[in-house]
Amino acid sequence: MIWIAAAVLVIGIATLFARAGNRAIPAAAPVGIILTAIALAIASSITTVPAGHVGVKTLFGAVQEPELAEGIHVINPLAAVERMSVRSETIEMVGAQQITALSSDGLRMGVDVSVVYRLIGTDAPLTLQNVGRDYA
Repeated sequence: MIWIAAAVLVIGIATLFARAGNRAIPAAAPVGIILTAIALAIASSITTVPAGHVGVKTLFGAVQEPELAEGIHVINPLAAVERMSVRSETIEMVGAQQITALSSDGLRMGVDVSVVYRLIGTDAPLTLQNVGRDYA
């Protein structure tokens, strides 16, 4: 998105020079500036999602469906892509974090727990919208 703002600024400056009649810049400069702005707009609309992740598009704070799978995608240049891991992750509750349970005899005992989980890719937009980035 910063590329679009930079391109608009450069086009505005070029237009001011052209209207001022300043011949210090070549006549082909506005065409070059416009082509550069177009190239920057195209470049800002291409995004990649790395392996083991899904991308969730957000446009002006609103989550957009569907999710983006791994690979290269062409998106709206104004949209941002939030990358979320779909790899298996583990939460371990051991030591000070262990869970205390009662045995059948009523004795307290510590239980170490490991939970393996992963985000389902198709649920990533809903998870980002309702839970946020820190869903773990």
